[in-house]
Amino acid sequence: MILAQTVPTPGYDWLTLPAPASLLEGLFLLTFWIHMIFVGLSLGGSLILAGRSFLFLAKRDTIETLDRKMVRAIPPILSVTITTGIAPLLFVQTLYGHFSYSSNIFLGYFWLGSLVLLLAGFICLYLAGWLWDWQISLPALAALPVCFLGILYIFTNNALLTIQPDHWLEFHRHTSIIHVKDAITIPRLLHNIAYPIMFGGLFLAWTAKICRKDDKTGTERDNSGTISFAMGWFAMGAAAIILFNGWYYYSMPEALKEALIAGFTGKLIYLWMAITVLTVICGGLGVIQPAKNLWPFAGSVLSLVILIGMVLVREFIRKWYLARDVAGSFTIDNWNVANQWSAILVFLACLVAALAVVGIMIVMILRGKPEETCEA
Repeated sequence: MILAQTVPTPGYDWLTLPAPASLLEGLFLLTFWIHMIFVGLSLGGSLILAGRSFLFLAKRDTIETLDRKMVRAIPPILSVTITTGIAPLLFVQTLYGHFSYSSNIFLGYFWLGSLVLLLAGFICLYLAGWLWDWQISLPALAALPVCFLGILYIFTNNALLTIQPDHWLEFHRHTSIIHVKDAITIPRLLHNIAYPIMFGGLFLAWTAKICRKDDKTGTERDNSGTISFAMGWFAMGAAAIILFNGWYYYSMPEALKEALIAGFTGKLIYLWMAITVLTVICGGLGVIQPAKNLWPFAGSVLSLVILIGMVLVREFIRKWYLARDVAGSFTIDNWNVANQWSAILVFLACLVAALAVVGIMIVMILRGKPEETCEA
């Protein structure tokens, strides 16, 4: 079965890339990795805030200190998440546009509905953070992860529909309207939820370590219990990655399994799994020794490494699916190239400048006094 026998897609032979495909792919992987960091912080932060709101329902003072500071930090992080998502989206549309655009059209109103959910999430954040009233903040914090998980569900199905044109006919005939009926859909969705849980734990742990001084009394606050809770959440996220990745792997087609574990790719995956196990251990030690900065710091570094592995494996899976006959045996090497180095150099200069600004902002925040950084 060929692509034209399912749902026709626009041709690409007459189009050209402005730079070698390998360079554009490398820039896509870099910008997507950066974007996923902020996705993990914003989604993971909302999940842990909602969880703590209900677990500590009887202890309103706990909710009104660190949690309030944390919920006020998420809107700018979410703004950066949206901003950093533009570049990888453009690279995907450049390299895989005739698949990506078709998937967007099939999802239609649901794809556009993700913007409504994003707006609702912003509203919940501001209600919870700035109009801090118990009867308002608790429902807002409960609705927040619903909005963000809804967006994640839509994006997961969009990503799968992009690489699986064999499911397009279902959407064309309206037998499916949003959910891709494939064995890998649910485990991939859970795989996408697991790593934000890990980042949410780190978010809370660092917030508790930085915000030790009580804003009202000026006394030092003992946040060891909160840090232990946060590192436990972090360890749970890392363990969930192992669990859901195992399910994801066993749901894949046999040929894809063999391709993943063959040769150098297989060695990298085994190394990545070993690092994930080490991350679980790091989280457990952070629960036992909450006063030490070593465990949150090591956990942060390991989380970034895990995220690199996720980005690389995801790209491998994408290329494997699109290389099948049903997708027209597509590879990015099929593209014609007409180099436009001026445009690429401008983009690289802007990317370096943006990363430098973000780095300076992070350093300024970390060097600020706790009472200034965490002012309510």
